[in-house]
Amino acid sequence: MKRPIIILCYARSGGTILNKCLSSLTDTVVMSEVNSSGGGSGVDMLNPLYDIKSQAHTWYDIDLKSDSFSELATELNAHCINNNKQLIIRDWSIVDFEPLRENNNNPSNTFSILEDLKHLDPIVIGFVRNAIDVWISRGQPDHISFFKYYENYITALKQLNIPIFKYEDFTESPELVFNKMCDEMGIEYENVISNATSYNKVNGDIQKGQNSRGQKISKIRPMNRQIIPYKRVKNLNANALMKKVNSEMGYGINYFDNVTFLTYIGKRIGQFYFRQKRKLK
Repeated sequence: MKRPIIILCYARSGGTILNKCLSSLTDTVVMSEVNSSGGGSGVDMLNPLYDIKSQAHTWYDIDLKSDSFSELATELNAHCINNNKQLIIRDWSIVDFEPLRENNNNPSNTFSILEDLKHLDPIVIGFVRNAIDVWISRGQPDHISFFKYYENYITALKQLNIPIFKYEDFTESPELVFNKMCDEMGIEYENVISNATSYNKVNGDIQKGQNSRGQKISKIRPMNRQIIPYKRVKNLNANALMKKVNSEMGYGINYFDNVTFLTYIGKRIGQFYFRQKRKLK
């Protein structure tokens, strides 16, 4: 019997592009950003695809009869087994580690999906990104709170002793890393990388109303670190929890590890120039 696969991935960690690649494989059924506490936004903001039932119906024409998260995943997995498909569930991991409306501002600080679906004996994979870039991509929220929540996530992830892949390695060598991931998950590798960016049956940063950098690219490749105000750089570089989680995951602990100071100064001058130009119009 095929075991379902669970991808643990924090918000803004590159899970959308990985999701696109997994969904592009011939015999996969991929649930995108789902969790028993809630899910990420869907492509159609008027009819968001938050849960397993709506995604299975809309994207795969599979009508499920169950109601609870655990029962829906179990029913869908049975459907996949009967139709020689592989079920992959991309967890909406943030809901277990940050205070959100969906969890009544009381995160469990543990991966609830693993408890909910333990009876299915899932294969579990982690997918992470440099915490600095996660924080920037999240809109640079209060850095003290953010890295406290993110530390809880990394601590829980490391305790699982599961294979963990890095978004940066994936974007640097997508075919190689995706092949390794498929091997670790026990699914057949297909060279879908070149066409995966156009796949749109996925939740994440492609929903209407958002215009992220990742949405604009037509090829999987590394992206430069975003330029942010220097005051925020100083606060970030002084954050002990950022240094802790990045060190534990083998990342650099300085904003300027991925941005040369001259490049930073040049882009900040450019940003100032265009802001002044807009004011004069």
